[in-house]
Amino acid sequence: MSQKVLLTPEQVTAVYDNTTNKLTIEASGREDGVMNIHIQEVQASLNNPTFMTIGETSAAIGNFPYTVKHEFTALAAPKQITMKTTQGDKNYPVTTTASNKQQTQAPQAQSNVGLFLAQYQITTPGVGGPVFTLHLTVNTPNATVQGAGNITQTTNPPLNIGTRLNGSFTYMTVMPKNTHILITATGYPIIDFPPHAGIGPVLMPNSRLRMVLEADWKTGTAEYQYLTSNGEWKSIENAKVTSINSQNNLLAQCASTLEETE
Repeated sequence: MSQKVLLTPEQVTAVYDNTTNKLTIEASGREDGVMNIHIQEVQASLNNPTFMTIGETSAAIGNFPYTVKHEFTALAAPKQITMKTTQGDKNYPVTTTASNKQQTQAPQAQSNVGLFLAQYQITTPGVGGPVFTLHLTVNTPNATVQGAGNITQTTNPPLNIGTRLNGSFTYMTVMPKNTHILITATGYPIIDFPPHAGIGPVLMPNSRLRMVLEADWKTGTAEYQYLTSNGEWKSIENAKVTSINSQNNLLAQCASTLEETE
C-alpha cells in the first residue's frame, strides 16, 4: 500500500496574476520510487501562504525528474511563499504579473470590477436563533467568493463555529430589471496548522451556504447547514441577509458596473 511522503524540490517558482487572482506554483526535482507528485496548500495567508510538494511511494526503481504545477486562488499578491520540505521550511519570492486583458481594460472598468469586500449578517426568524456572520471577498472576473464565517447562538445549546468559506456566484434574471445574485459556498473548519508538522489533515466540511441577494448586493435571504459538535447537521431556512459592510457605496458601484457589462 502506497504512503504519502513529503518531498524537497530542487527548484520552486511562484507567479501571481493580478487579473485572475491566481497564484501559480511550479516545483521540480528528482525522486526515486515516488508517483502522483503534486503541490498542496497547507495554510492560507495574505502575506506568506504555505505549501508542500507530496507524492506516493511506489515500487518503481530509478531516479526520475519531475515537474509539477498548480494554481491557487489568492485574495492579493503575497510577498513570498513558504514550501515545507524534509529539510525544513524554505521561502521563495513571488513574481507579480498582469495579463493583456487587464492592461487593455478601460480605467473605469479596472477600478470598479475586480475584488471587493462584502460583510453580511444572516439572522434567523424568532428569538435566540443562530446568527451567521460572513466576511467575504468577491472576485468578479472569476465569479468566486471566499472568506470566513462565524455561527453563534447565545441560547442553549450555545454555538461558536468558525468556518472558512469557498464558493461561487451567478446572476439570475427572470425578466428585465429583475436580477438576483445566487451565492453558494462550502465551509471548512479553521485550523492553525503548526510549522514542521508534516502533511496536514484532510478536512471535512462543517457548513454549507446558499444565499440569494438583491442586485445591489445588500439584502436577501439564505439557507444554510452547520455541523454540530455531536456530528449532526442542522439546517436553517428562510433566514434574513443584511449587509453590515462599511463599503455599501462600493457594493452599489460594483453592482451597477456589472449590470452594464452583462
